[in-house]
Amino acid sequence: RGLVAAMVLGLALLVPLWQPLGAVWYANLGAVHQTRTELGRYDYQHFADPSLDEIRQQADLATAERFFSRALELNPCQVTARTRLAQLDLARGEYERALEHVQMAWADGHRDRVTRLSLGEALVATGQPLQAGQQYGGCFFRTNITNDSTHGRSPVSTPTLSWREAWN
Repeated sequence: RGLVAAMVLGLALLVPLWQPLGAVWYANLGAVHQTRTELGRYDYQHFADPSLDEIRQQADLATAERFFSRALELNPCQVTARTRLAQLDLARGEYERALEHVQMAWADGHRDRVTRLSLGEALVATGQPLQAGQQYGGCFFRTNITNDSTHGRSPVSTPTLSWREAWN
């Protein structure tokens, strides 16, 4: 009788944790699948050929994206899922959607390096380089956005701080 009561109490305590833990679980499954897929096509002897963006444009990452979407169903601000989807969207030229993903994570209070850098990159890609400079902690970008083979509209950066200062 005491054991049954302890099990019921334990389950009652775990139920509120299911959604956050489930979201982390699915986000991590997506990250593992994405990483394995990308690294499977990566050639360390030819560092930028293909580039990570080219791999993300060509590889079948639908399974990873489904895991990220499931994570967001359980927790709409799950930071790993949001930033990973934003990075995929940036590589594929879906700049507005990428910005939406990182803005949601940012609005939820995530101020980690990946979120900050992803937000800055999405702001630059959507034509907001000055706002991006604020996110990078003082690094500024020239206002001309160049066309190149990786993003279509990739920033040309001119940091005003060392990389160590910008990351703090």
